[in-house]
Amino acid sequence: MAVAGRGRASPGRVAREEVRASDAEREQTVRALRSHYAAGRLDREELERRIEHAYRAVSRGKLRLLLADLPRARGGPLARRLYRFQRELLPYHAGAYVSINGALTAIWAATGEGRFWPAGVLAPTTVLIIGHAYASRWLRSRLTSNGWRRTSSPAPLETSASATRSSARSCDSLSIPTSPRKRFSAGQKRT
Repeated sequence: MAVAGRGRASPGRVAREEVRASDAEREQTVRALRSHYAAGRLDREELERRIEHAYRAVSRGKLRLLLADLPRARGGPLARRLYRFQRELLPYHAGAYVSINGALTAIWAATGEGRFWPAGVLAPTTVLIIGHAYASRWLRSRLTSNGWRRTSSPAPLETSASATRSSARSCDSLSIPTSPRKRFSAGQKRT
């Protein structure tokens, strides 16, 4: 096991490439390989070989090597982080919008002023909140059109029996197993 550090071993720190991969990361790599196959960058034998290596990979470094000679998808990690950050910020933005503009409008109504002076704050903040919501939706559509899926919610299940048969047929024609993960007993090791 490689130890990260500059000249000295730091206990408990594993090199970035040696961090163990999760099943979700393996599945994500297989999805990326299949999309490269669909784009014509891989032939069938190469796809099958790489999928086999992906399911056997123990570390993240080995998964990265499987995609090293293929172009990266648009909307990489930075765009996904930006999306998540701004998406979490949107409710706070909306809350501030409502509370500030509500308070100003209440003050205007309580004082009985004739001219609606809160419009000086209401108009630009309305433009900002609508822009934030629109940008969030646009970024999400760009990321999902490039194959990115949110990991927090499961993908919707297909209920149509014909859709299930057709997807199973397409996997059979590629000779790719539909469920390639192997179950291991407590005494066995992954290879």
